[in-house]
Amino acid sequence: MEKLWFRTKTYGWGWYPSSWEGWLVLFIFTVLFVANTVTLDTASQNIPVWFFVRTGILAFDIVTGK
Repeated sequence: MEKLWFRTKTYGWGWYPSSWEGWLVLFIFTVLFVANTVTLDTASQNIPVWFFVRTGILAFDIVTGK
């Protein structure tokens, strides 16, 4: 049986890390998300657009593993 990185919650919706690999993925995602927020160019008029584009790419990469 293969080891699961994330397990489903007993109550509610979602998953939680159940191995060190899951915690590592969650940590890397958090660091990259914070870096995305910190590096926003506040002088730009397109702040929401680029923030959501980069966040979407980050989430897609994490979810699909690509």
